Amino acid sequence: MAVSLLESFGKESWPVLRNIAKRKRPDCELFLRLIAECSDTSATDRISALIALTSHPDRNVRYQIIEVLDSFSNEDKKRVLQKLVTDADADVRERAEENLSFLNC
Repeated sequence: MAVSLLESFGKESWPVLRNIAKRKRPDCELFLRLIAECSDTSATDRISALIALTSHPDRNVRYQIIEVLDSFSNEDKKRVLQKLVTDADADVRERAEENLSFLNC
């Protein structure tokens, strides 16, 4: 319900979403897509929030970051993926490496 409510607020929801990312809240996985696609928020701001989440303690959050990168430029995707290729979790690292190698082709 919170995701739908924040989505309906558009750009006005960005301070809340940025705070969720910054604080690395346990439930932030629910908000990843909205953070990545928040309307009328610059790609720079959204990528910064996703980069902050690359150090989230939950491996599922870090893994799901890769899934929400579709709408970004290749350069922005690379910035995030380069953080994840050094991840402590082998699955996250491998998935990030695969995606990064595809972008480098």
